[in-house]
Amino acid sequence: MLSYDSRANYELLGELRIPLSKLKDQYRHDEWFDLYDRSGHLAGGKIHLILQWIHSKAKYLSDVVKKWNDHIRMQQEDKSDYERDLKTLYEAFTSLVREYEKFKAKATTNLKVSQKGFSPVKGGLDRVDTMLTIEFPHLGTWGKAAFYGTLALLFLSLLGCFSRADYVDVSSL
Repeated sequence: MLSYDSRANYELLGELRIPLSKLKDQYRHDEWFDLYDRSGHLAGGKIHLILQWIHSKAKYLSDVVKKWNDHIRMQQEDKSDYERDLKTLYEAFTSLVREYEKFKAKATTNLKVSQKGFSPVKGGLDRVDTMLTIEFPHLGTWGKAAFYGTLALLFLSLLGCFSRADYVDVSSL
């Protein structure tokens, strides 16, 4: 490697030898190399080179195609692993999904709208009082009791949050 200054003097900074066997794989090599003086000692400088030697276009193209085929195969394997993992995760919830679908089908068929009647409103318009009721015949008596018990427990728990003491006196226990 030569250095150039404005007086047209060239100064040798160092030498570098790269064996072609290092580039035989036909890939692109992006490296920093050390520079050596003529006696083979480290000269203290470095040079950045990007090298690629394509000595056989057919071999190079077949290697590129092989590389991309391997990449595509790995992506397909990753995709199938991901799908298998998702299937494994969803297997635990298949019964819940089936029950939800049954519930949704029954809930839509059990919607009833009942009209209470007409009542006069100012301005001469009539208003219809309607009430939407949802029946859950598949729950049975125990299911309804559990549902209303859960609602009562939730309500009492919320009330309990407002009446709690800020501290607990352990010494009086």
